[in-house]
Amino acid sequence: YKADIELMSNPRLLQQSFNRIGIDIGSLVSLEQENGDLKYVYLAPAGAGLELKVGSELVTVITPSAPIGAAMLGLTEGEEFNLTINQNTQTYYVLTIRWVN
Repeated sequence: YKADIELMSNPRLLQQSFNRIGIDIGSLVSLEQENGDLKYVYLAPAGAGLELKVGSELVTVITPSAPIGAAMLGLTEGEEFNLTINQNTQTYYVLTIRWVN
């Protein structure tokens, strides 16, 4: 965990997204699943699997190396993507993107 904490606390080690258009490191994303459920994820350089309670919502920390993280990179609000894991395909719709520094 020491390396994860260093990555999360040292801005020079984080990839910076200056155009703030598409999903990148530091993005807090709300997704709607095809069944209507909402999912909130934070794309971080490390710390995958952590779950944080923000208000009444549960936010899952993911990284770009996770399948869902890789599928979301560069997408913008209003786009959708499919994710297939173990022959099960799920469609996600990007509702909102907020950037956390």
